Amino acid sequence: MRAILELREQHERADLEVRASRDQLEVILASVSEAITAQDADGQLVFANDEAARMSGFASHAQMLAAGTAAAVEAFEVRDEAGAPLEVDQFPGRVALRTGARSEAVLRVRGKGAEDDRWVQVRSTPVPGPSGEPSLVINVFQDVTEQRRSAVTAELLAEAGRVLGSSLDADAIMDAIAHVLVPRLADFCAVHVREQDQSIRLRTVAAADAQMEPRAKESSPRHPIDPAGAHGIAAVLRTGKTQWGRTVPDELLVARADSAEHLAELRRAGLLSYIAIPLCARGQVLGALTLVTTARSGRRYDAVDVRTAEEVAVRVAAALDNAALYKSEQEAVRVRDDFLSIASHELRTPLTPLRLQTQVLRRLLAQGSASPREKVLSSLDTLDRQTDRLSRLVSDLLDVSRITVGKLTLHREPVDLADVAREVVDRYAPSSRSPISLQARGAPGNWDRGRLEQVATNLLANAIKYGEGKPIDVVVDRTDRQALLVVRDRGIGIAPPDAQRIFNRFERASSATSYGGLGLGLYIAQQIATAHGGEISLDSAPGQGATFTVALPLG
Repeated sequence: MRAILELREQHERADLEVRASRDQLEVILASVSEAITAQDADGQLVFANDEAARMSGFASHAQMLAAGTAAAVEAFEVRDEAGAPLEVDQFPGRVALRTGARSEAVLRVRGKGAEDDRWVQVRSTPVPGPSGEPSLVINVFQDVTEQRRSAVTAELLAEAGRVLGSSLDADAIMDAIAHVLVPRLADFCAVHVREQDQSIRLRTVAAADAQMEPRAKESSPRHPIDPAGAHGIAAVLRTGKTQWGRTVPDELLVARADSAEHLAELRRAGLLSYIAIPLCARGQVLGALTLVTTARSGRRYDAVDVRTAEEVAVRVAAALDNAALYKSEQEAVRVRDDFLSIASHELRTPLTPLRLQTQVLRRLLAQGSASPREKVLSSLDTLDRQTDRLSRLVSDLLDVSRITVGKLTLHREPVDLADVAREVVDRYAPSSRSPISLQARGAPGNWDRGRLEQVATNLLANAIKYGEGKPIDVVVDRTDRQALLVVRDRGIGIAPPDAQRIFNRFERASSATSYGGLGLGLYIAQQIATAHGGEISLDSAPGQGATFTVALPLG
């Protein structure tokens, strides 16, 4: 009897020790900073500390245990590291129970009804039972959201920097960065730019899902975006401010849809959130970068994602600005080289007859006899014409220099524009191969006479050069507020794309080999008209001649 009592006491002491050890273990596990749970061989929850309960949205570990495994799992939307939905049997704890080996994974977790993802590292260790098979699995959870986001952001920015630094071609830059952002930060990415005519054009697009890709390869969308739109891309381009939200603007879909059916497909893609960021450099909004998430990744943007996207946008804008500057410099070098080539040719052209006529006069003087009057006069006329041509070339170059540094000065005096036109026509008419007619109505004003003669001379010389010997009309007229000088030829004409370009420095609508000149006449004329508060307009078409109209304000 005594032996039985002693044995019972030993069992009771052992039970007390076990319970004390278990209580002590639970106290220790409850106090650690990591979330810990335990599941039995059937996957049922048998232990959870308070940190696990907090991470799972329960008030205490007791409440979590009472709710059970199913309630804990159903409280979350769980995806793998790449963003794909994860089934319960793929959870690390279930894998460890099934294989008997430790399982570890980083999961993206979002509580039902929550808006932000959390990154959780899960380490599951199986505990073998008497039979050697796992009878228990211990799961340790650690929230690594901040570390993960920092690492992803650093990796993304490093890759973006590498890509952006690899090219100075704007189109290549935008295409490359779009494919860096998809799928790292977005399921769909688009870059829009605002053109000079204020229209908004889609420059590049990338999508993780072929359903979101454009079906046609045209650069302009089927349904253009309204530049005056109050929201979305138009507003970002207009205001230079980032927009983001959980409702994707319909204009992103409409701009890409090529039919009602395609639009319906895009809407079924399950769009979740978007960020539209301006691409700003040196105070200018160059374009807009738009990122969109869909049900494919299940991601919803938050303020951290917005900051990351804005950091990328700063780098993209700088790269685009550098590309534009590089292109501008290349164009400037090309224009300079073309100008030097043309200028050297134009300056050499009058030098040849000057040299020849000088030699003729020297021979006549060397002969010691009386020179034929006609021969000397002819040589002097040639010398005079070529000297005048050189003088005009040098004057044009000096005027361009003055205009460039803003030192084009005007000496205003009472001038009748009709008198200016009449003098210029009288000067050119005798030697012009095109008949020139003049209709001049008095148009007095307060202008720089010499500069207006320069405008009329440049326009008339231009008409003679490209007029193909056909009649040229010069008209001076006036309205209540303006004086008008019109020079109309019937020559080769100018194509619409060249209508504005020909007023730039060193530009011409025809090749320099076919027609001489520095390509400065129209540029100088336009600048002089602008300095007077006026302008020059052009009406032309290929093969139908060109009409230049100078409008100067009266008074």
